[in-house]
Amino acid sequence: MCFVAGCRVATPRGARPVETIVPGDLVLTHDGRAEPVVWVGRTRVTWAEQMGNARRRPVRIGKDALGPGVPERAVMVSPQHRVMVRGRLVARMARGGEALVPALSLTALAPVRQMPSLPGLDYVHIACARHVLLLAEGVAVESVLPEPQALQEMGPAERETLAVEVAQQEPSLPTLSMRKAETLVARSVARGAPLVVAERDVGQRRKASG
Repeated sequence: MCFVAGCRVATPRGARPVETIVPGDLVLTHDGRAEPVVWVGRTRVTWAEQMGNARRRPVRIGKDALGPGVPERAVMVSPQHRVMVRGRLVARMARGGEALVPALSLTALAPVRQMPSLPGLDYVHIACARHVLLLAEGVAVESVLPEPQALQEMGPAERETLAVEVAQQEPSLPTLSMRKAETLVARSVARGAPLVVAERDVGQRRKASG
């Protein structure tokens, strides 16, 4: 689960290309906290590897795909990388109205598509001491969660160093399966409703239904 090199992540000093982040740097989480990076990995995926395995080809999330300003500009991540969604539609599937969904589940949205094989594709992995949601071009996406699915996407060297540097972690939000996430996206498309609404709006709806 990772970012394509060139994607910018938020830091206390402004947005930075993800490939320039190193352990010890601070990154901003979706709730405005500064979190130190404890591990960074990088995986090169060749054109041939992408041709032979669609799971290796990135998903491009276009500007405003999830809602106004979310993301602020296009961002590319691996298909299994999970993105935060929030709102009334989400509340029907996840308590609290917030959840994580695989990027690949979003392809029914017009501004989202899985890319063809790309030359010289580099994925960059970022891990913190806990599972957090980073801001990449204005959309909340997860840091590396050391679990089998994520480890399969890395090379042997990255898996080994990650195991040494990062302890087992718990997901910071509920996660939806691909099937449930696709159902959520279909409802969003049918109703013309955004998949990310302002947190204050979620709070108001909770009070109204309480």
